[in-house]
Amino acid sequence: MVLKEEEYQEMREKIGRGIKIRRLRKGFRQIEFAKKVGLSQTHFSNAENGHVMLSLKKMFEVAELLECTMDDLLHPDRYFESMR
Repeated sequence: MVLKEEEYQEMREKIGRGIKIRRLRKGFRQIEFAKKVGLSQTHFSNAENGHVMLSLKKMFEVAELLECTMDDLLHPDRYFESMR
């Protein structure tokens, strides 16, 4: 299955939102977290805002630091549902 550009953009934004929500809940500043995963703050900010997609390796590192699964990052809305 090949994603259309709009679908790919939506996926990037969803993942970025999932990362940002969990990062903030864990109390990490963006620059601090970016350094932990070996990225510049600019690149990490672009990922959180859905402008770029992190590599699979970086996604696993992010998930590990945030103590969540890759699936959790793909579905940020579930995070709020679990808090109810």
